[in-house]
Amino acid sequence: MTIIKSSHYLNNYPFNYLGQDLVDSLNGSWVSIFVRSARTRDCSFRDLTLRLLELHAHLKDIHAGLDDVDTTDFQEFIEGFVALLKGSSLVDFGSNYKSQIFYELKQALTNIYSSLFGDHPEWLSDLEWEDIDAQELNESDLDGNKLLYWSGWPVTTRKNQILYLDLSGLYQSHGEEFTVNFYSRWHSFFAKQARANTFETNYMARFLADHPRDWPPSTFDNPIRILRFFQALLRSYFMRAHDEGLHLNSRIKSWNRMVSNVDEIFFQPGVWPEPFGSGLPRLSGRKVSGALTRISKNSDGVEVHNKLLTEIPLQYTDDQAIEALFSKVSKDLQLVERWAKSSARDLRKRQLRRLAHAPSGQVPDFAFAPTSMEEVGFENICAIFEHYGFGTTNDECSGQVF
Repeated sequence: MTIIKSSHYLNNYPFNYLGQDLVDSLNGSWVSIFVRSARTRDCSFRDLTLRLLELHAHLKDIHAGLDDVDTTDFQEFIEGFVALLKGSSLVDFGSNYKSQIFYELKQALTNIYSSLFGDHPEWLSDLEWEDIDAQELNESDLDGNKLLYWSGWPVTTRKNQILYLDLSGLYQSHGEEFTVNFYSRWHSFFAKQARANTFETNYMARFLADHPRDWPPSTFDNPIRILRFFQALLRSYFMRAHDEGLHLNSRIKSWNRMVSNVDEIFFQPGVWPEPFGSGLPRLSGRKVSGALTRISKNSDGVEVHNKLLTEIPLQYTDDQAIEALFSKVSKDLQLVERWAKSSARDLRKRQLRRLAHAPSGQVPDFAFAPTSMEEVGFENICAIFEHYGFGTTNDECSGQVF
């Protein structure tokens, strides 16, 4: 048995058994002695060592602060830790890495003692890696839930792919019982899958951990509260997808798949009460993404953005597109202006013609008597128009005109 097989998730783990004053002192006193390899880039020796100390304290149910460093209990705590570090049950690192962790921890403790007391104790000086007898943890003597917590909540697929759920925050915010039940349901589900995507599961767990007052464990005893939780989760999920510029259609598919998984894992077995009505919110994806629906080929076979007033070839840069748009707008405005001027000139010509012929015509008593335009005559029509003009409902003669 080895508890820590991967260190990449440990930075998310808080300190509950090591006092913050001790953690701060170790951070401030730490000196990196050795050159790092790619194996430990995801978690520095200092951060890793502090989490391993927290793990050791958690398993032993020991609380240690800066005020305890000059006690026999603290000496036994450190000696027990380095003995487990040298064994194989605590962390999956080679002997060389473990010895480097030991010497950097020893140096940090030496600096703390020298700062507090002007010297460091003899037992720390005598502590040498070569003289330490390795010890192993007995799994049968340990709390299984604590092991789950520190092993990173692993899940294994049907094809033996190992993934880790990010449940450390949920463990702190919602407690051991809720988190272990949540984990066990997902663990059983992923064991039946050939491939597993834990992103949505981890997102839901982190969302719960970030909002424990809004969505406490009791949320999942009430179908109405469950529905409201998933509505809030949906908003958060897609707002993040939008902010990060993620592919929306892909996120919709992932969300709907997660909703189906939740239904299978929690609702169908009766672990959570199913929301009333249509259940959890699902979204409909578009067969073609929004951008692609605006793309077509013009008569020349060039792909263009066709939802604009002016077609713009896709290969154009932003500056080229702006120049093309304004050039087209300018040409369109010039065309409209020419048409307007031409229409105005034509209208003026017809007005002058009408004014010229009106004096030669007569206005009959019944301007709109049932007869043809030819019988009325062109000059008379001009005279009638000049006499009555464009009639409106306010004209005195509107009754005659209309």
